[in-house]
Amino acid sequence: MRYFLITLLVFLVLVACRKEQGDQICWDPANPDCENYDPCYGETEVSADFAIGNRFGVLPEVREIFIEDSLFLSGEFLRFKAKEKEAYYKWYLGTELIEGYGDSLVGRTLINLPVGRYTAALKVNKDPNLDCQPNDDGEDSVMKYFYVVEPCDLMISNRFRGVFEGFEQDSVEIEFIFADFHFTQACAGEQLFGINLLAPNLDSIVGFDTVRTSLIGLANKRVAFNGSGGSRPKGVAYLKPEEQSIELDYYLKRQHHVFHGRVIP
Repeated sequence: MRYFLITLLVFLVLVACRKEQGDQICWDPANPDCENYDPCYGETEVSADFAIGNRFGVLPEVREIFIEDSLFLSGEFLRFKAKEKEAYYKWYLGTELIEGYGDSLVGRTLINLPVGRYTAALKVNKDPNLDCQPNDDGEDSVMKYFYVVEPCDLMISNRFRGVFEGFEQDSVEIEFIFADFHFTQACAGEQLFGINLLAPNLDSIVGFDTVRTSLIGLANKRVAFNGSGGSRPKGVAYLKPEEQSIELDYYLKRQHHVFHGRVIP
């Protein structure tokens, strides 16, 4: 009986040790200290892919935010950002050529650029990692289109149907309308001072409130407004053009509201 107990105890200790060692096994292909380390993990051919984004706003809390898209307003500051690091870059922005090492990031303001379609192109040269990508010649080029539009062509200018959280049984419609200080609808960028929110009056669930607020950030995929949260809305609208959907998160009359909806065709 004593022999059996000793044997069982040794067996349990061994199992516990193996389990502890198993929990400590390093299993990360990007970590050189791990058993499954792969020096080519994550390595790709040299790419000239890049992103175009507009500065979300000019105030300190939003000026470092860039929203990637292909629709922009005239007068906005755009950032062209290469995804390849430590290469030789040639940017073709309209008639302008910017080239050199370290120019993976280029910014330009769309000064007086008329509504229309424009091109941006990038050519990249870099010594390839032939151990991992033996067929890579170290050169790539990409051209993309972007569009300059009026504010009323942005997705936020649609009318949306959906529901407010907490009132899922009631389908409602909301609408944003760009307007000047006199509540006159304004689509020209130089006339754009604020935005009106037309939404159901959630105090009684009858009628509509039309309330004006000020813009703090504006992009096709995101709009932020900085009213007081009392008589003027304060919050953010997140838009997904590919899904034609919106999530609106804001405060009005000191109450928190969240709306989920889709564009009304």
